[in-house]
Amino acid sequence: MKKTNLNQADSSAVLEPTIKRSRAAEILDKTPRTLARYETRGILRPIKLNSRSVVYRVTDIQKILNGDFSAAAPSANVLLLPRTKHASAA
Repeated sequence: MKKTNLNQADSSAVLEPTIKRSRAAEILDKTPRTLARYETRGILRPIKLNSRSVVYRVTDIQKILNGDFSAAAPSANVLLLPRTKHASAA
């Protein structure tokens, strides 16, 4: 059996560029909490570096900018409705 040296970089592995949650929120003009909600709905797939640090793939952010809200989960049936002002009962 051939032993693999884990210290050698795999030349076939490609790392995708990532962006921090706070910067992604600025770009999308959303709050970091909204992006966390997108995660629970399957719209964004987070990459958790540790318990406090989350990043996203730049390609996922670009897809959302282009209106594709199925960036992380292509099979997810998520419907995002625009916010409307509710008339107060008088």
